[in-house]
Amino acid sequence: MFLLMSLILSLSTQAQHLEKVCREAYLPLGGGYYQNNPPVIQDNYLARRTRVQERGMSYVVETLAGQRLYQTPERIYDLIAIDDHLVLLMGFKLSIINLQGQLITEFALNALPYGDSHGRSMVRVDRHLYIARGEAGVSAFSIDEMKMVWDADLRDIEKGGAAEAIVFDGQHLRLVAATTQEFGFTGIVTMDLSGKILQTTPYDNRRSGVIGVGARARWFNDSLFINNLGWVHIFTRAQLAQTRSVRPRWLAHQIIEANNRYHYMMLTGDMILAGDKLLGCGLTYEGAARERVSRLFELNI
Repeated sequence: MFLLMSLILSLSTQAQHLEKVCREAYLPLGGGYYQNNPPVIQDNYLARRTRVQERGMSYVVETLAGQRLYQTPERIYDLIAIDDHLVLLMGFKLSIINLQGQLITEFALNALPYGDSHGRSMVRVDRHLYIARGEAGVSAFSIDEMKMVWDADLRDIEKGGAAEAIVFDGQHLRLVAATTQEFGFTGIVTMDLSGKILQTTPYDNRRSGVIGVGARARWFNDSLFINNLGWVHIFTRAQLAQTRSVRPRWLAHQIIEANNRYHYMMLTGDMILAGDKLLGCGLTYEGAARERVSRLFELNI
């Protein structure tokens, strides 16, 4: 009974904190301006930009229950828990902290000859971290050797592509690639763990548009879930086995307003996938003045 009550209280605390995170994910600045603070969520931890009293706006690392571990003025693009440490992906470095929030060490991402090569997202496979780095493609970091071990660009793809998000499907890496030029490639790149490009699956641009800069992604239930400019797009493994252009399933959340007006909630930041549910921070409208706000929402997958 005690364990059950502890679990219920823990889930309640997490829900309360996620509500707060989502309410602060889109803040009014006055004069019709807003600040977007999309959360990054991995495992039982999250990173976000928020107001820290003594420093103004800073990036912080917290548990899902709201325990603050670390803060920094630098943007945190992603984070991963490894053993009793957290690896934080900044623009051009990895910062490693312990679970008490103490900075242990930092490693610079190697310089690459691209105009845009900062880290976007990362995924862990065994003892390596694979980092999506935009126009520079993907870099691999060895956890055991504590160094960068290879880089793989996307130059072999006709008309380029920028790796915005990266996931592991149990066998291969899947890169979510934004376009870098007019009529350039945008879609999913399948890569092996040595950095070799195995296949490309382009987006159906005519019906589904393109992948936007800042896309986030998850591999779940044998499918690829993408936050693409606020829209949740889903590809099955079977779709990604194709080389022709494919159209994702759109997971939409419709909000009904007064006078039968409606709009679709747009996801900002990461998503949490569990069971048959998707949770995230959604941009919506509230009140007669239709104030733009962000709220925690839930969708059936």
